[in-house]
Amino acid sequence: MCRQQNGGYAVRKILGVLLAIILLYSAASAEGLNFSSLTPTELQEFINTARNELLRRSANNDGKLFLVDETDGVQIYLTGRGEMNWRNEYELEIVVINNSSTAVTISFDEIIVNGWETETALVSVRDIGAGKKKKDATKAGFANMAMYEKRKDKRMKRYAPTWDSVNQHNPGGSAPEWFMDAKFGIYFHWGPYSVPAFGNEWYAKWMYEKGTDHYRHHVETYGDPHTEWGYENFILGGYDKQGNYVQFAPKLKKDGGRFDPDEWAELFARSGARFAGPAAEHCDGFSNWPSRCNEWNAGRLGPKLDLVGLLTDAIRRQGMKTMVSMHHQYSVTGEYFTDAPPQTDESLKRLLYQNRWQDKMHLYLEKLKEVIDGYQPDIIWQDSGLWNIDEKVRLDFLSYYYNRAMEWGKDVVATAKGGLTWDCAVQDYERGGPTDILPNYYLTDDSISPHTWCHTNPIKLYGSRELIHSLMDHISKNRTFLLNICPAADGFFPEDQRSLLLRMGAWLERNGEAVYATRAWKVYGEGPTQMGSDHFSDMVTGTARDIRYTRSKDNTVLYAAILGWPEDEQVLLRSLNAESCCLDSLKSVCLIGTNKDDLIPLAYTQDRDGLLITLPIYMPVEQEAYVIRLEFNGIIL
Repeated sequence: MCRQQNGGYAVRKILGVLLAIILLYSAASAEGLNFSSLTPTELQEFINTARNELLRRSANNDGKLFLVDETDGVQIYLTGRGEMNWRNEYELEIVVINNSSTAVTISFDEIIVNGWETETALVSVRDIGAGKKKKDATKAGFANMAMYEKRKDKRMKRYAPTWDSVNQHNPGGSAPEWFMDAKFGIYFHWGPYSVPAFGNEWYAKWMYEKGTDHYRHHVETYGDPHTEWGYENFILGGYDKQGNYVQFAPKLKKDGGRFDPDEWAELFARSGARFAGPAAEHCDGFSNWPSRCNEWNAGRLGPKLDLVGLLTDAIRRQGMKTMVSMHHQYSVTGEYFTDAPPQTDESLKRLLYQNRWQDKMHLYLEKLKEVIDGYQPDIIWQDSGLWNIDEKVRLDFLSYYYNRAMEWGKDVVATAKGGLTWDCAVQDYERGGPTDILPNYYLTDDSISPHTWCHTNPIKLYGSRELIHSLMDHISKNRTFLLNICPAADGFFPEDQRSLLLRMGAWLERNGEAVYATRAWKVYGEGPTQMGSDHFSDMVTGTARDIRYTRSKDNTVLYAAILGWPEDEQVLLRSLNAESCCLDSLKSVCLIGTNKDDLIPLAYTQDRDGLLITLPIYMPVEQEAYVIRLEFNGIIL
């Protein structure tokens, strides 16, 4: 699929010509050789080597172009140049020549070779100016024979839109291995509701409800929302009472704006997050991608950019998994724009969810399919209210997502706050979670601010101690931590939030061994501070007497995170007392010091009260929590 984002057209093109030629040529070049003695793996390696050689030989032929699409003066070519990357995928060179009068962005969603959908990175050739040409690369091909066989097998096991079928995805409340290993992710609420920068992300709802602070602010700043200034004006643009033009229309930094998706993605990676992504659509009906089914979208209005595409592409370039969050299921029920005036315009009816139920159900599913097909997210996160969506529609969504993921060769995650079973989706707790370990693996999401999920002015933020202590509490209780951040409407990332994320990243760089690819131990921890309480509990800081445990997956290393530095330089791990824990196989006890490789040996004694560990007289580095590493000869007893 080729998408032109700025010029307004979408075309589907099979890009199998060049690859089909390469495949045939590769086979012919080996004519006369005896393949019968080769194993399937050896044969595939031979083919890959031959393909690579052919590609290298064609690399010097710059003038050889294969035209694959021409629309409205925009020509898309494959050059015949390319090579195999480290994953054994083709990287094909693309040339786009823009003879039109406007700048364009071309995205390649899929490549099909001889009827087979290949694993394709969502590569875009972005911002080709009028009269300009640009080169880029896209990836195609099965990584290896094992991936080919895996895909072939999965094609035979497609999900049906039934509970019995989709419940096979996370049987027993499990989750994909990579998700349980990741432990920390970032997402962000960013949309038209960010423009007023007042109250919280529910501004679109509360601005219509008389008596609220949001309503009073809106009347004073913009005008009566029922008669003068409706929510659509933050999308379409308009003037406030001071004569200021306001609109959700972030501009890329290279075009004179303040939004740089690569800077965002780099910050997320430096924070230690292993997956990240945007709120593709909040409850306000505005899609942050160039939707075909919803005219209220970022490709057509406001920024006139594919915000979801720009951000997920940038996140992938950092080597991270991608997610999108969808919040529209809550609005579908009519519980969001409860006080908005009735509309006669059909378009405004769709924006404010005043259209017919059947149309809402159709739109709900089509938006999800667009996000799935357009961006291949590793995680689709959905807010509460799913139980109000027609059961058939929920099952259609899950089966569609999981089947598409099999075609991509991905192990994906769908999350829910009810409305889906533990066996088909990872359950999510908002701002909290159970106070003890659950047998099922799950997710908790929280915001960097205790009061809002979007940028407001002013904004109160948690500190790094609350964030890191919450992270350790969550992972010790068998769950992954998803942190929301709050960028400004124009794409600027506030320095105070940036500093907090970098602080988390520095701590994780030093102590990540106790976080990533770990599992919950038999107890989550000990100490006086209780954290969590189902949904909607505040983050709190622990003390030097609060311990949170994790363990290595092979159960040979136990980590004890101390949520403060004890004044007497002694730590008592009560869960490792002589009556409950045999330490005959304990190999070493160390403190992770100034960096991940700085392991400081510690003295220890065990009695019926616990394992008493003596820390260094001086703390090696001041930080939010301190990790003791206990390594065993064999499994932890």
